[in-house]
Amino acid sequence: MNCSAAVAQKPVVIKVGEGDAQVEYHVHRAFLVHYSAYFRGALNGNFKEAIEGCVHLEDVEAGVFEVFLEWLYTQKLPRNMAHIQTAEAEIKVVKLYTLADRLLVPDLERTLIDVVFSDKPSPLYESIFFAFTHLPVGNPLLQLLVDKHCARWEPELDEEKETELRRDLPSDFLLGVMDRFSKVVKELRDNGKELKLDICDYHDHKSDVERQECKEKQDPREQNSEGDDSEESS
Repeated sequence: MNCSAAVAQKPVVIKVGEGDAQVEYHVHRAFLVHYSAYFRGALNGNFKEAIEGCVHLEDVEAGVFEVFLEWLYTQKLPRNMAHIQTAEAEIKVVKLYTLADRLLVPDLERTLIDVVFSDKPSPLYESIFFAFTHLPVGNPLLQLLVDKHCARWEPELDEEKETELRRDLPSDFLLGVMDRFSKVVKELRDNGKELKLDICDYHDHKSDVERQECKEKQDPREQNSEGDDSEESS
């Protein structure tokens, strides 16, 4: 895009937030309509926003919108968000993605998907809550958060705060985890393997000695029904 042509146009006023916390930004129209289908629609034709040259985004955080503006003008993310190193950066990436989804900016959405995909740990529950609250069902980021949780999550990695949040996780997220897990199990079966069950896991044994004694009394076929079924079927 020709930057000099963009600068020549009258800036659009973007009011972010509400009340005393509201911040006003002056943004070149050409950049907005070039990258965002939302602004392209709002700032053309006979819409109020197009006539007044002003758009209100009441429920957007100023800090998140400022990162959006940085990307809008440079197509680059701040270094601390391009490679996630902190919980704060991860949550901000997810919030920026929801803004990009709302403003219909696919290039930014794909960039942020790449960032989340490259981040090694399982996603924070706070990120999961925000994404599943603000994004429509079927959004690619929701599936990525489910898949990353299934691939990377280990219970012992959760801090006390995270552990307390587990019971309130969004139902759509939990259903996604169930669906992903069923696919993992099916893949095991397709490769001639089974998720093994041990009957002693359900006997509530008080000690390892008691567990071992129980095993010695069992019919070998009862010790691992899933494994035997697999062998019989083969």
